[in-house]
Amino acid sequence: MLYQTLPILTETQKAAIRDSRRYGKSTLESLTAYHELEEIEPLTTLDIGYEEIGREHVLVSSTDLGSAGWRIYGFTPTSQAWPIMIQSVLLFSTFYVLLALVLTAWLQTVKAQRKLALLNDELEQKVASRTASLEDTNAKLRESIAQYEDTQKALRQTENELIQAAKLAMLGELSASINHEINQPLAAMRTYTENSIKLMEKERFDAVKGNLTTLNELIGMVADIVARFKIFARKQNAGGKARANLDDVLSASLKLSSASFIKKGIQIACHKPEKGIIVNADTVQLEQVILNLLNNASHAVEHASMPEIGITVETFLDRVSIHVWDNGAGLDNDSKKQVFTRSTPPNGMVSALA
Repeated sequence: MLYQTLPILTETQKAAIRDSRRYGKSTLESLTAYHELEEIEPLTTLDIGYEEIGREHVLVSSTDLGSAGWRIYGFTPTSQAWPIMIQSVLLFSTFYVLLALVLTAWLQTVKAQRKLALLNDELEQKVASRTASLEDTNAKLRESIAQYEDTQKALRQTENELIQAAKLAMLGELSASINHEINQPLAAMRTYTENSIKLMEKERFDAVKGNLTTLNELIGMVADIVARFKIFARKQNAGGKARANLDDVLSASLKLSSASFIKKGIQIACHKPEKGIIVNADTVQLEQVILNLLNNASHAVEHASMPEIGITVETFLDRVSIHVWDNGAGLDNDSKKQVFTRSTPPNGMVSALA
């Protein structure tokens, strides 16, 4: 059945519609139990249908087309509206749940940011406090370092003065050998001078010339002796990297000690290395170390029947080892315990080990 009416039509109305032949021979069954449209317009729900299809409860919506004189009605079965409503409710519920979650997350973020800000403030305060404490500690440390450097400087100066005093003390002990070394050439010079005067009176000029040559050699010998002690007495190098010729150091040390050793009857056995060995050391300090060892060795062989002192030099790659040995009785146990202690022995000499 194609055409039905919304309200119930009268027989007159039905006859007029049939006569107009707009809807053919349709029976024009009514879908509602209302007689007028005005009764249907305010309704939101309605029961529509007829005997052949049965009745169904629907939702009603209408729209007035204005000047056209038409009103369009829309009907939605409630059986179809419930799934849509459920879906809508679920959709809105989901939306509101998500919105609640977003708001909760936002609130948690705000709280976390506030806590983080508080923690940052506390951390900044702690950092500032510890920084101030660290700066104070650094200032004290710099002050301590400055005091340490001043102390080290004073200690180095004192050490240099002690070394110089030790060298002067050694020169005092070696003064006898200095006198011995100088007195011999001086006596010879006097003899040659007196002899030259007599030869001049006899006009033996060739012999005088020979005496003068010998006198010149003796004067050079005295000058060499004085120069060696003058070099030994000077202060060590201050700063810089000192370098010393090992052969020159050993020769100078033996020359300074030889007169004293000869007087005491001590034999010297020196095995010098090859020429040209240069070591990283101060020449004067190295000479002093070797002289101290030789002097200590001379004391160690005082009671030996055939006193002997030796120097042995060994080289290995970039290292040089200097050994000063003697045939004395050696050290007792008490002396061995103090052998590496810097002190001044009873004889006034500064001990040195190499």
